[in-house]
Amino acid sequence: MKRLAKAVVLSLVAALALGGCIRYNVDMSISQDNTASGTIVIAVQKGVGQQMGVASDQDALTQLFGESPFGPNFTPKDYKDGDWVGKSYTFSAVAITDLADLASIFTVTRDGDVFSVDGAGAPVTADEKKQLPSGAESSLSITFPGDVIESNGTAAGKTVTWNLFDMTEPVHATAKATGAGTGSSIPAWILLTGISALVILIGGAVVIVVLTRRRRSQAAPEFQATLDEEVAAAPLPPAPPVVEEPATAPPVVDEPAPVTAPKKRAPRATKPKVTPTADLDAEGDGKE
Repeated sequence: MKRLAKAVVLSLVAALALGGCIRYNVDMSISQDNTASGTIVIAVQKGVGQQMGVASDQDALTQLFGESPFGPNFTPKDYKDGDWVGKSYTFSAVAITDLADLASIFTVTRDGDVFSVDGAGAPVTADEKKQLPSGAESSLSITFPGDVIESNGTAAGKTVTWNLFDMTEPVHATAKATGAGTGSSIPAWILLTGISALVILIGGAVVIVVLTRRRRSQAAPEFQATLDEEVAAAPLPPAPPVVEEPATAPPVVDEPAPVTAPKKRAPRATKPKVTPTADLDAEGDGKE
């Protein structure tokens, strides 16, 4: 916050004391994950630009505080509220270690489960306070995730507010950061109520299971006796009919044909040969 250091702001207030007033308010919330979100308003009363000899009140604001008094984490937007005109700068989930633009007014640190806000010095001295115009205002409002432990501002619940133009000592406050940096912000009473309800439900479930098992164990003998009687009195079912399967003929096996030996042919009878000599002798004997 180069253009918004305490000495610069006070000199601007002194310069505007005769003809106009300024508004410089910081409203922010600190989360337990060590980030901060909020809005910063810088404005002047209408007509200041004319008194300063510039074209408009916005030009006067730019001349007093610069084009962009904050870093890239802050988004500017035109601001109008009755007779006040200026700029509002919003920021969301900015790490508390990246709030260097506000270091001239305060710093935020964390030690375990405790957040601490400490000013770099007194916003104004007793003599400077007397020089401030009655309409000038500058406030710092911080809402913590846990209960406020101590502060030198005005505490209301988890919020502490300081009137910076009325503070002649550095701002200071400590507050609880309920839970770890990434934990839940559920109030303790809700957690205790939920745990108690869970214990009651579990106890009721155990009682129901025990009673159910006991009733089953008591009713088991009577149920078994009744079941035996019903089984004994029940008629036997008829025997299923016997179905005769048709006889099947054994498979026919083709036997191989008998092998017969080939018939032997009888030898042919041979006629005795007649010698022609004998016949001739017979014929010769007759002729004589």
